[in-house]
Amino acid sequence: MANSLYNPADIPESPPPSGVLVPGYFRKSQSYVTHRSKGTNDWLLTFTLSGQGAFYLEDQVETCEHGDVIMLSPGTPHHYVTSGNIWEFMWVHFVPQPEWAPWFQTVYVNRALIKTHVTDVSVQQRLRAAFQRLIGDCEGFGVHRQALAMNAMEEILLVLTQRIESENRGVDPRIDEVLHHLANHFAEPLTIDELAALTRLSPSRLSHLFKAQVGESIIDTLIQLRLRHAARLLARTTERIVDIAALVGFQSPYYFSRKFHSQYGLSPSEYRKQHGK
Repeated sequence: MANSLYNPADIPESPPPSGVLVPGYFRKSQSYVTHRSKGTNDWLLTFTLSGQGAFYLEDQVETCEHGDVIMLSPGTPHHYVTSGNIWEFMWVHFVPQPEWAPWFQTVYVNRALIKTHVTDVSVQQRLRAAFQRLIGDCEGFGVHRQALAMNAMEEILLVLTQRIESENRGVDPRIDEVLHHLANHFAEPLTIDELAALTRLSPSRLSHLFKAQVGESIIDTLIQLRLRHAARLLARTTERIVDIAALVGFQSPYYFSRKFHSQYGLSPSEYRKQHGK
């Protein structure tokens, strides 16, 4: 995995072994350009933080801006450049692990270039943090640095795979953004107007589109997320029920108990008796 022992621009006669990781961070000016007439023998993934870049394939041009992720498959001839004043991006050359094959091949094989735009700020932050861990572990020391770096790489790919699978199923990216926001902020006092502002849709349009694609209203989905987390807390902690209600976002313990019973057929105390550890 050491950077000094592997050059992704080289095209060896046989593929490099799985587990190879060569990550980095660039902030490049207008003069930056990289040519690869034969492509590489590994996968290349880039995540643009700011500015603008562009990838040129034989019959395709893809620009990338803040939030864009581009992945190139092995053997894809290409070159890429800074197309604005600057291009700030994180990148990694990698060879997939064998255990990634079941989910990796369903999304990425037989495609020279894959592009997705990550709009959700929390997902952007997660990708950036995973990249930072990946780069730090690859450049650092320690017996377990390779395993730690591979965990970060796997997290990046799983987050992207989940997003691309949603796109392939026809889920509107704005609805996907709302779902991610609900999952990460379910305990907060959210409103339809605030969620609509994230997607630049009107509250009524967002509500209609969400119900059409998810099958439930935004409020019902939010309540489901809160109740699911409450059930975990009831089963695994000794927190008071009134405190759990507040922790997951319910202002009224009575309303929480009523909704919980409607969902699970048990009161919170009965659920704890049956499922608590």
